[in-house]
Amino acid sequence: MLFYSLRKRFQRKLEQNYNYRRVLLKASQIKDTEKILYADISNISLNRYLYSFLKFFNINGYTVYLPKDINTINILSKKTGEFQYASWLLEEGFVKFGVPSRKKATLWLEAEQLSNDYFSDFFNNNFLPSHYHVHSGEYPYFYHKDCWENSLAQNEERKRSIFMIGNCDSRYYQEISKEKYFNLPSRFETAKYLTGKEYYKGLRSVEELNEFLSGREDSRVILIDTSKDFQIKGLKLKATLPEFYFYLALPGVVIPISHNIIEAMAAGCIPVIHKSYSELMRPKLEDHHNCFTYDTLEELDELIKELFHYNLIQIKEMREEVLKYYKEHLTPEGVVNSIETKTPEIIFIQAESVSLEHLRKKNQV
Repeated sequence: MLFYSLRKRFQRKLEQNYNYRRVLLKASQIKDTEKILYADISNISLNRYLYSFLKFFNINGYTVYLPKDINTINILSKKTGEFQYASWLLEEGFVKFGVPSRKKATLWLEAEQLSNDYFSDFFNNNFLPSHYHVHSGEYPYFYHKDCWENSLAQNEERKRSIFMIGNCDSRYYQEISKEKYFNLPSRFETAKYLTGKEYYKGLRSVEELNEFLSGREDSRVILIDTSKDFQIKGLKLKATLPEFYFYLALPGVVIPISHNIIEAMAAGCIPVIHKSYSELMRPKLEDHHNCFTYDTLEELDELIKELFHYNLIQIKEMREEVLKYYKEHLTPEGVVNSIETKTPEIIFIQAESVSLEHLRKKNQV
């Protein structure tokens, strides 16, 4: 038994060393662009959020250098589960390994400058000019497939209805209610509350959605639970979001921030969002300027009724503010430009449960 275990361990080491050399050889053939980023990622999680963060630099013309570490390279080579997103860093061919010369690098980020401790500043009310918070971004697939921009964002003909699509499964989307850090109703709880209202319209297929969009019916809450209704993926989602003036931005599994608010704002949808969620955006969203906020589900009910009769000129003005916010703070260009010009002391990269665990360990609440 001991011999078998040692043999398996030796075999695994051989495979890892072979993969390490293979990846280094392939990466060494990548030609440098004019702009180069060196990022020591040893202190942050190798997940989808790291992919999006580094992809932002690639979109803005950077070649990215990472430390030449065998464990990092072997983790980035995995293509299952959560690892598939980080593996795109190798697949897309803009990442090299090693330390470039200081003269050659446009940006240089040491390990202590990168952190997943995204929420501590919020709960300490300790926002320093030298700190920069990177949002979760859109779903990584959109950056991977280069379809994150939404050419339909300026669509003039929209429904006054409020749209939301996402998984609302109670097995997952009640978890945030158990946390002591975020005082807001869960996605499941909010969806359950709204489905009992007279303005809720249940849809069970893409065909039913298209029929609603092409018809005269309006002033409804369209909430599609992808765990039991249907899904709208990729470019079809990009084409659907600009059909609505409003998007109901509901929280994620264990933290409020979810990628769907970024995708909605990219489409020019005005977020209808819980107040505590709006304050976790950086910079925070402003009620009746680039979002509509509520505190309780009863307040949400009243707000929804108000929005069905809200002044259309003001709605369109707010949509422009949403697009302005998105361009300045949520696009790859906006994020990279902020880092280039502000040269932050610490860059906090939102990483969902990893970021929450940092907060728990610090016992901020």
